[in-house]
Amino acid sequence: MPRDGAYRVHGNAEAYMAAQVEAMRDVFPDGEDAQIDLLLPPQLRARLARMGGTTEGEVAERAGMFARQMAPLLRAYYQADPIDRVAGLYTDDEQAFLRNMCVRFSRVKTGFAYFGMIRSAARPFKAVELLSMQPRTGWQRIGVPEGFVQSVDDHHRSGEILAHILFGDDPELELISSTFRYHDAGESLIGDFTPHCPISKDEKIRLEALAVRLITADRSRGHPMAQTIYQSFAAYEGFIPLPEGVREKVRDIDLLEMTLESAMIRSEAPMDARAAIDRGLAEFDAYVTGQLKHSRARSFCAGLLDPALRHAHPVKVWGHAMQGMFAADPDYAALCAGKDWSESVRAALGAARRFRIS
Repeated sequence: MPRDGAYRVHGNAEAYMAAQVEAMRDVFPDGEDAQIDLLLPPQLRARLARMGGTTEGEVAERAGMFARQMAPLLRAYYQADPIDRVAGLYTDDEQAFLRNMCVRFSRVKTGFAYFGMIRSAARPFKAVELLSMQPRTGWQRIGVPEGFVQSVDDHHRSGEILAHILFGDDPELELISSTFRYHDAGESLIGDFTPHCPISKDEKIRLEALAVRLITADRSRGHPMAQTIYQSFAAYEGFIPLPEGVREKVRDIDLLEMTLESAMIRSEAPMDARAAIDRGLAEFDAYVTGQLKHSRARSFCAGLLDPALRHAHPVKVWGHAMQGMFAADPDYAALCAGKDWSESVRAALGAARRFRIS
């Protein structure tokens, strides 16, 4: 359990979107009177009647004609195949692929149904909001209680801080940070697939790219948030070029943040569950240590995984990891000498909204 008792995932993205889809499907109730009241509430009918020098009954009659024409169209729109609603964004082959994904994964169908119903200009902001409701599935799989599983938003914010700590001397630091910032934004729509899910790596990348296309459809019109999200995702996945070494550092941060979360989970595990949780986390740790490319990331990771601090408080583990990184890179240590890292550590652990650090 978290030390401060605070929940980390605020709501559930899939449940939220499903509820919104159902509400939209029911937007036009049965019965002409109810439809008229929805289209033109009585107060508005009275005001229009006064402005137009006519009677409320005449206004209601016109509203009724409108309701009879629009209700079937809107009802059909809300209940249609979710891919039909956004078909203009995709080729025939992409539409077939997405329909197959919707059949295989209800979470994907819910996501496309929801994002297809909201204005294109609002989609990027809604995607960012939903990232705080989208749990990281891998932690769920090993038994972390649902309310305390790290969200994708937590992962993004914690990783950005890691970027500044590991690569504070890199001239491309802002690019590293911005590339990491929203690289998982597509998961707000499709959910977080892990290697254990019944979907191939190529299918996952393609699905996420098509989801991001829907979320950022307004980027061609100059929508700033849509452009930011697309740039982050496309740069991370290699769809657009980056300066040499930047993508490798971004991917190291992605992996290393997972090890940091692993250390947090260990520190919170109750005594009677530690052995089981340690076994579950061993898979994550082994995967990360075998993938890290940059020497600072490897040194930091070794400190996080030091068996002597396996169940210590995260602040202590973090400090130990930083000491190991500086010991392995004296030039970077000299560059950072005298810098107060307390705020960075506070921010990184606070990014999880999990610890109160005084």
